Amino acid sequence: MADVSKISEQTKIDMAYNSKIPWLIGATRASGLNELKAAAREENAALEKFSQDLDTSIQEQNEYIIEIENMQNEFEALEKSYSKKIESSEDKYLELKNKELNGIITEEEKSELADIETEMNGYKSEYSGKAQSLQGSITTSKENYKGAADKTSSLGTLINQTNETIDGLNQWNEENSIENGGGRICELPIKANNIIINDLSGKINEVQEKANEYNNNFGIIKQ
Repeated sequence: MADVSKISEQTKIDMAYNSKIPWLIGATRASGLNELKAAAREENAALEKFSQDLDTSIQEQNEYIIEIENMQNEFEALEKSYSKKIESSEDKYLELKNKELNGIITEEEKSELADIETEMNGYKSEYSGKAQSLQGSITTSKENYKGAADKTSSLGTLINQTNETIDGLNQWNEENSIENGGGRICELPIKANNIIINDLSGKINEVQEKANEYNNNFGIIKQ
């Protein structure tokens, strides 16, 4: 005889979903429980698939977010770099420009001022071109993101259906407990139901967390 203590948790869960209902508990009881367990199996499979699909979508989102963040960091570094270049010439430019405005600038200083203006305009033009290119890449990356806004829209219906099944299993357990005349023959089905209830509840929480992460990422990429 197998040592039950050595059976993995997943095996226990699988056995709970697929265990046969003893007809000795009564045709009505068995029929009702069979329907509930059939629904539980379908919802369990649907929750698992939903969870896997969200894993794939979140991975894709994370790749887009990293790509966008890298470009945004590059944009900020570019801005700082050109700001420093312009600042390094700004004091001298203002000094010479003030002399020009007051009519006290020498020919040599005029030439120097012209060189500085050319240099600064070159910096600004170069920065503008690179900044536009980077901003265009960021915009394109966001536009290329194919995440669908309705990715999680059907989750609420699935969760509601699953919660109805959980409520049904809890009700079956209550109505068929020893205290309510269910007898010892109902103890094993009740234990299996409790395993299913805990498993479905855990999967609802898990998929909700993933849906929240997905929606949060979606907002980040689309902003």
